[in-house]
Amino acid sequence: MATVSARKCLPRSGPSHPGNRLLATQRHSPQQTRISTHGKQAVFPGPLGHHLCMGSLPTPEEIAEAESVLLVRFPDDYRTFLLRENGRDWDTGADNVRLYSLSQLVRVFETSEEYQRQRHPGLLYIGDDGSSEGLAYDTRPSNPPLVLVNYASPGWSSGLYQAPNFGAFLDNFASRGWDFETPYSINRP
Repeated sequence: MATVSARKCLPRSGPSHPGNRLLATQRHSPQQTRISTHGKQAVFPGPLGHHLCMGSLPTPEEIAEAESVLLVRFPDDYRTFLLRENGRDWDTGADNVRLYSLSQLVRVFETSEEYQRQRHPGLLYIGDDGSSEGLAYDTRPSNPPLVLVNYASPGWSSGLYQAPNFGAFLDNFASRGWDFETPYSINRP
């Protein structure tokens, strides 16, 4: 397991910022997470929910460490996202996407590594739709596009193209949600 670690949630922009309500998280057991907010504690079933806190913001060194574990270099716009947000659960009303924190991304990679190599060489999951499909980079091209891939699919041929880069994905998702119509091809311009 990689040593990318979660720390306390960091302030976003001052102590009164609404995003700073969650001050500390602690793994209580594999089945529970203890949450501390302004002196009050609660225990939630399951691991820390992505809607509560995606973890602390990673350092550039932690991102580099994760890249060495994953054997990739993240595109610059995705690195910037990790440094500024480190994950997001985004519901547009019609669609939902959960973008993994750095530690979640490494964990997903480590648990699906054999599956990746066999069915989807070059696949790097960075999120999911909360159901049966993952948002992934196809790391084979020099400018890796984002593709929606069903977890049970036999290969890349069933993937659905989402965007040429992370910034475009965020823009596209905000305006239209998931693209379930555009088939993926590595030769896409």
